[in-house]
Amino acid sequence: LQIEKEEGLRKTLQIEKEEGLRKTLQIEKEEAAKRIRLLRAELAGANEGIDELRADIQKGIEERTALNTMLAQANVAMQSKIDEVVHERKAMDKRCQMLEATVLDERALRRGLVIEATDATKTKDQQQVEL
Repeated sequence: LQIEKEEGLRKTLQIEKEEGLRKTLQIEKEEAAKRIRLLRAELAGANEGIDELRADIQKGIEERTALNTMLAQANVAMQSKIDEVVHERKAMDKRCQMLEATVLDERALRRGLVIEATDATKTKDQQQVEL
């Protein structure tokens, strides 16, 4: 009887011990599940942040590309204007040279006419003196 009592007591203790372990494991399992849920929520938040950063980076790349395009277009326009001004300047220089040459020719022609007129006047005066 004593042995049966001890045996029953051991079984009861063993059952209580196992039940305690089961409860402890159940509690740990529930806590682990809570931690997993929290970690998943944090991961989802981090993924949203990463997606926002990627969108910002993409927007920045697109803006930089647009600015580079605008800069290239402005450079082309400026170079075109520079070429136009250089061409106009060369044309003006050429025209000035032609005008200067014309003025020099006109001055030479006037000098020649003045000389002719002076010579004619001298010749006329000499002819009158001779008469």
